[in-house]
Amino acid sequence: MFGLERRLIVTLCECAGYFALGLVLAIHGPTLLDLAHQTGSTIEEIGRIFTARSFGYLMGSIFGGHIFDKSSNPCIILTLALAITGTSTFFVPFCTGLAAMYIVISFQGLTMGLVDTGGNVLLLSMWGANCGPYMQALHFAFGLGAFVAPLVAKLFISTDSESIASAACAAPGLNVTAAPEVVTFSSNVKWAYWLCSMVIVPVVAAFAYLAATNPKGGEHSARASQVIVPHRREGWYRRTVLLLAFLFLMLYVGLEVGYGGFIFSYAVKDCMVQMAPHTAAYLTSAYWGAFAAGRLAAIFLSHHMSPAAMATADLVGCLVSSILLYVMRDSEPVLWAGSALFGVSMASIFPSAFHLVEHFVDVTGGAASFIVVGAALGEMLVPLLDSLLFERVGPWTFLLVNLIGCIVAAVIFGLFYAWGTFGAPHPTLCAVDGIELAAADGGRAPGVQDEKMEENELDDDTAPIIPP
Repeated sequence: MFGLERRLIVTLCECAGYFALGLVLAIHGPTLLDLAHQTGSTIEEIGRIFTARSFGYLMGSIFGGHIFDKSSNPCIILTLALAITGTSTFFVPFCTGLAAMYIVISFQGLTMGLVDTGGNVLLLSMWGANCGPYMQALHFAFGLGAFVAPLVAKLFISTDSESIASAACAAPGLNVTAAPEVVTFSSNVKWAYWLCSMVIVPVVAAFAYLAATNPKGGEHSARASQVIVPHRREGWYRRTVLLLAFLFLMLYVGLEVGYGGFIFSYAVKDCMVQMAPHTAAYLTSAYWGAFAAGRLAAIFLSHHMSPAAMATADLVGCLVSSILLYVMRDSEPVLWAGSALFGVSMASIFPSAFHLVEHFVDVTGGAASFIVVGAALGEMLVPLLDSLLFERVGPWTFLLVNLIGCIVAAVIFGLFYAWGTFGAPHPTLCAVDGIELAAADGGRAPGVQDEKMEENELDDDTAPIIPP
């Protein structure tokens, strides 16, 4: 069992790792136009880096939960994953072709998926049912990194690209490298990526130290003193809870990443807004800053509000802000206010929803992996849709996708909470050391034979669909 001191140290290191993840994930949005120039591509083509990263993220999420379940020293895996994340970030500025860019970003996504899945699983393992504030703190660190990223990017993005917006309005399909007399660039964006990669170095060193000082016998779960022997109905109940969480977080993460990735390009290239690139970088930072502030507030609110109440309030804010942003999309003040409201409303949805899943079912590495796979799919599909419509129809479609996604996500969350609350079976708790507790079925304490029989029935019923 973890000692309290070590649990706190590991949690602090995880927060540092998530800060680095936020930094790396959010740096692409405000540097997108510079990367398009670097690779000689259009917005649609360079926008596919989000799909490439998400594909890698998906692969990392699929295998991450099972790897962490089987590992007695997860800090080794986190050390290697973070090291590869930093290395791939360092090499982004060297990619002058789209193929090389896609490959490097895919590797970055692969290891980010491992870190994301492993971080959530390890936190749940250490803190169990008391994970609420720590989960919010972990995701606040991510939001803080995402807030800092545009501020870092602003220091290095192109200083001679004020004519991007007017050029885009004159020729919507313009390749930003195709008309040097209209659009000129003087970019030092490579330093933004190198700085992000350097931030990861001390985090890698910290996890390497934790891996080297891992307690004998491995890192045991805070919930290891009891296991759930579910009722036969829990097979269907568990599947449905995880499936609805999968769909909800798929939409949520897609919208979160899509907005952070394209709000800069929308503000610069939309003919009615036409922000200067440096101002648009501040707009992106305002979104991620509100996002970070919301997650900071959620650490304290989680002591007084249930995860369901927090997620519901957040979804209301998302709907209101997305409606305002779409209906009044030509107003720059609304763009600023709406981005801030949308960011603060999106802030605590993921940790609250993840914690709510933990209330409904036992979240093992396989279950966490399944949920994070949904998040990775969303990160892949929503930005892909944004980039296609952005280039072919117009920048305004990015806000329409955001609005429709919020409406569908709210409906799925309602179904998720209703099923989790009213469809719940009554599990039996049994101590692993052989002490038997009263069974939920008629108050009879189950014998060892009954316990094994119920477990076998559950395995036969659920194993093919949802990971344990």
